[in-house]
Amino acid sequence: MVVTGTHNPYLVALSILVAAFASYTALDLGGHVAAARGFGGKRLRQKCPYLLTTNDVDAARALLAARQRICAEATAKMKRAVQRSEAQALLTSRRVSRAHHQMRIATAHASGATTSPR
Repeated sequence: MVVTGTHNPYLVALSILVAAFASYTALDLGGHVAAARGFGGKRLRQKCPYLLTTNDVDAARALLAARQRICAEATAKMKRAVQRSEAQALLTSRRVSRAHHQMRIATAHASGATTSPR
């Protein structure tokens, strides 16, 4: 049994708008609850314990700052590692080139050539 589905683009757009409005409203309400003082604020926090309080927002900001710092440190370490590996690759390539050149000179001397190949 094959089920085919259709959608109305206008209803899809409407559902996205409703979802965006609902999320904005929830964030705004959370801000009001966190900023509320006195009996009303305490009652709101008791009735809606899942909403972020000021301490939770501060903790989230501290966590975000720590994550950003850790990412920056990791990025710096990776850049240093890449620079080291590029430097090592350059040194290795110079060593190989020098060894190759010396081998060509030795081969030329062994074959009796009077000048060194370039």
